[in-house]
Amino acid sequence: AGGPLGGARGRAAVAGGGPPGGAGGGCGGDGAGRPYHRASNADYRGSGFDRGHLAASANHKWSQKAMGDTFYLSNIAPQNPHLNQNAWNNLEKYSRSLTKTHQNVYVCTGPLFLPRMEPDGKVYVKYQV
Repeated sequence: AGGPLGGARGRAAVAGGGPPGGAGGGCGGDGAGRPYHRASNADYRGSGFDRGHLAASANHKWSQKAMGDTFYLSNIAPQNPHLNQNAWNNLEKYSRSLTKTHQNVYVCTGPLFLPRMEPDGKVYVKYQV
């Protein structure tokens, strides 16, 4: 663990495996980063956000451990449920489909913090805490 997963994945890496042991929708902490920067499952309760995988678990089927590692909270970002369950899900499926025609597929992912111009003329990056 220790951060979002990524890199090159070939056809065989995405093809096999099964769901990680104990992955019943739960995500866990992995000790990555300073404690005051770490997310917890409590941060998501009642927030209206899904716990969205940055690196999809289905893209890491080469081992049980690799799939399980995608459930650490350091690989999770708050996502609007509609985005997570629709467009983001479709993007994950599309990235997997590319492995049928390409030897290696590189997927880069992460949160996007968009600056906003406020009435005072200053630019801020806002996020929900």
